This record gives sequence, structure tokens and C-alpha cells, in this order.
Amino acid sequence: TGLIDGGHLWVDGSVDLFYLRGYRRGLECAIEGAEYARRYAVAYAVRRADTSRETNNALRVLARVYEATGNPRFGDAADAIARAYLCCFDADGSEVSLEESLTRLRKEFAGSCWEQMPEILEYNWSGHSGYQYIGYLAPAIQYWAAIGRTPAGIELARRFDQFAGSI
Repeated sequence: TGLIDGGHLWVDGSVDLFYLRGYRRGLECAIEGAEYARRYAVAYAVRRADTSRETNNALRVLARVYEATGNPRFGDAADAIARAYLCCFDADGSEVSLEESLTRLRKEFAGSCWEQMPEILEYNWSGHSGYQYIGYLAPAIQYWAAIGRTPAGIELARRFDQFAGSI
């Protein structure tokens, strides 16, 4: 279709192949997925207040690849999604309005590289208050909070502590 969809972005098996079998191509494929997530998904989280499975999966992908490579490009991108999520939820983990989210996002990311939307066909992902549930959001929160240990990741886990019991 020519459209961007991060909802089916999975690299867990590729990373596991690398860890368990030393299969270098698994890591290479995972890195390709993380590059995709970095380019497209972060912008949707920052510019559109997207908290759907598309950005949930991207956060998990970026966290897994950051864990495997230690490359700060992927850690910075994962943390940008975590920071964007913090703008979309109140202190108790309830979503705030789209208008409030966008206001918070503009303030949080003003002047950053994450404000730039890539050149893609206009596409409405599931969006703010979109297609998300524990199966996507919880692993993303757990991975980034445990691996990244950034203030945004830890705060996100605190807000969703029912999902992040291992943090």
C-alpha cells in the first residue's frame, strides 16, 4: 500500500536468534527494524500523540535492539517514545485529551530532532487512545524501563505499575 504501519513490527525472534545461536543475521535484521522504528514511529508519537500498538511495538523494538547493541541512537529513540507517552497520560496513568497531549508534546520536544515528520504518505495510525492494550503496551513499558533505566522509562513504569511488576 505504500503506507507505514508499525503495528506488525516484531524483532524479538531475530534478537533471540542472535542471543541464543550467535546468528549475526538475526541482529542485522533487528537493527533494520529499529532503524524503521526510529525513523517513522518516534515522529508519530511526538507529532500525533500516538499511544497505539504501532508506537508500543516500536518502543519494544528499540529497547531490544538497544539492549543487544548498546547503540545510543536506539536508546535515545526509545526514550523519546517514553517521554512522548508521559505527555499523553496523567500521573495515574489515565489518558489526557488529545489537545492537552499535543500541547505537552510541543513543549517537551520543542527544537528537538524528533519534531521532524519523515516524508511519507499521510496515514492515520490508530492514534491517541488508539488500538492498544496490555499485550502491546505492557511489554514496551517493561522492556524500556528495565533496559533503559532513564527517568522517563522509570516514571512510565510507575504510572503503569500494574503492568510492570518486575521493574
